[in-house]
Amino acid sequence: MATTQNRLATGKKVNSALGNPTNFFTSFSLQSRAGDLDSLMDSMSSGIKTLEAADNGLTSITNTLESMQSTLRQARQDKSFETASYTVDVGSSPAGTETLSLSGGSVGTTAVDTALTKATGTFTGSGFAALDFDSAAEDSYAGTLNFDVSLDGGTAQTVAITASDADTLSLTLDGGTAVTFDVADVEAITSTELADALNTLFDAESLGIAASTSGGELVLTADTASSSNTASVAVSNVAETLAGSSDSVACPAARNRSPTSKPRPSTNWLPRSTPTPRLTTRFVRRTMMARFVWKTSRRRI
Repeated sequence: MATTQNRLATGKKVNSALGNPTNFFTSFSLQSRAGDLDSLMDSMSSGIKTLEAADNGLTSITNTLESMQSTLRQARQDKSFETASYTVDVGSSPAGTETLSLSGGSVGTTAVDTALTKATGTFTGSGFAALDFDSAAEDSYAGTLNFDVSLDGGTAQTVAITASDADTLSLTLDGGTAVTFDVADVEAITSTELADALNTLFDAESLGIAASTSGGELVLTADTASSSNTASVAVSNVAETLAGSSDSVACPAARNRSPTSKPRPSTNWLPRSTPTPRLTTRFVRRTMMARFVWKTSRRRI
């Protein structure tokens, strides 16, 4: 009687492993599997609801875009809407401070100014002479050249140039990782070699300045134009320990006298003139030219 009542209460013929071990454990395994399938069904239902919500969101976005498109079509068909084009002439030599000011109407009472010119900072050297990094003693390669450079009024960064051996320059920016550049002779660095070496350093450090030469002189130019009020490439704090002449170009008789030292030149980087503007694009660009003088005196031993 008790067994029959237990079966009626649980709905199971076998309720313990004592009654029928095989059927009991088979039933238990099937119940666990059924529970796992129920969990998967719940997860699938949740995923379906998520997809439905995303679909509803995309449908809402589509409806909004269609509404905007309809509004734009109506605006284009509105005959009261008028457009006009204007040309602003700032002349062939703009001052660099020209702006277009808009106020009133939809703009409001506060004027909105738009610059009509842009400028590119540039420094151009003058009187460049070959540089000798083999200073003081024969094959010492102890010559150095250091200077600070800043772009568009930003923080100045220090460029340090030394010689590693007879045909290799080593350059660093703010004491960072050294960049090497091969040259023909460190005792007679040309402006082209110096420009190429600086470009190698600037590219490695992602500094927006390009070095080039013009008429044998070194030119430093900003990569991009900026506001004419801030555009500049400034060089300062020049320090050098360079030799006065190159051993490789000295006459044999002079070299046989066993020189113990070499005279040092003076190197000056000085601003030369006021900025010179120029037009560069359709909307009017201006190039501010700031110059410096870099002179290196050389004497033979």
